[in-house]
Amino acid sequence: MSATSIDASSLTTWFLRGNGGWDTLLTGAAFIWLTALALYDMRHRAVPHLAWVALPCAAAGLLSVWRGDWPLTLAALIVIALSERGRLPSSWRQPAQAAGGLALAGLLLLMRPDTAPGGMALAGFWLGYELGWWAGADALAAITLALFWPELGLLLAMAVAHLCLGVWQRRKLPRLRALQPPELERFGQPGMPALALTVVIHAALRGLARV
Repeated sequence: MSATSIDASSLTTWFLRGNGGWDTLLTGAAFIWLTALALYDMRHRAVPHLAWVALPCAAAGLLSVWRGDWPLTLAALIVIALSERGRLPSSWRQPAQAAGGLALAGLLLLMRPDTAPGGMALAGFWLGYELGWWAGADALAAITLALFWPELGLLLAMAVAHLCLGVWQRRKLPRLRALQPPELERFGQPGMPALALTVVIHAALRGLARV
């Protein structure tokens, strides 16, 4: 009994205080989730249902609030709301965009320095969606990762993942500009595989940092 108690106590300490167990669990869950979506995305160029990305994003937002990073969660909500401004009357869209942009800038100033990269990433993901470079589900999944790991390492991992897949696919990309839906369909590739690879690369970077 005593050995079991000691082992359980050590496991609890490793999981909660050392953050190693929690980060391992989070990485594993994110990889399984995104790999399942990536396999479906490669076959159907879509996700099974929006709930597959909306629910994890909501969970990531709650985790961010629990961590004390409420400005980051609020920034994510603003970004998501801005992407849906097309549902508003046309006369309200530009004022809503201006107000949302100002609120987002203010929240970036409230963020801790170590989580500010996550806030800037949220703005970048929204811009990518607005320019037609990303589908809505891809952007929402990327926002989820930014809420889980609001750090520069995630952005580096994401850049490396997209670069590796771009080189492997050897697809000619259009010049940097806003894309129309037919162009995104012709030039674009499923986004979930890159995000699943991002999780792997990010975990490797974090592992190297601990060595």
